Amino acid sequence: MNTKFSFNKIKGRLAETVVQELFLLNNYNVFNYGMERIMPGIMESFKNTKSPMAKSIRFMPDFVVQSRLTGDLCYLEVKFRANGKFSMEELDKDYPYGNAWFVIVTPGKIQAIHINMLIKKKVISPTTNYNLKGIKAFHLDEKLVDEFEEYSATLFKGF
Repeated sequence: MNTKFSFNKIKGRLAETVVQELFLLNNYNVFNYGMERIMPGIMESFKNTKSPMAKSIRFMPDFVVQSRLTGDLCYLEVKFRANGKFSMEELDKDYPYGNAWFVIVTPGKIQAIHINMLIKKKVISPTTNYNLKGIKAFHLDEKLVDEFEEYSATLFKGF
């Protein structure tokens, strides 16, 4: 068994839970959407398949979120990054979800970037400030974002 892979999966699930709870407390419906949650084991069935359908399933974002205030919907893909870095280079050049936001959870900082910004070569790094509080597409309570960044620091310190 690959314990490093399992440990990384646990860190990813923790990051997903942090983001899910943050959005739920901010008046969003949060629906599990990722392949790992709604179709566990399916990747094994077609891991060598190159079809557009297989690619679409493989890259399914973790969540669909819906604002209970506006009804707006978007995809959220959550990533844990101990080094605080994320860029388009980590994605397939034909990433199929054009309305996706990538929420990057690090020890102490939670940032988000839209797929369109990644396509324009913008990146997440420890020095960027794509904080969830500043993203107008999300109406998140700043104090709750700060609180969840503290949770993130507690959960992920030492990684």
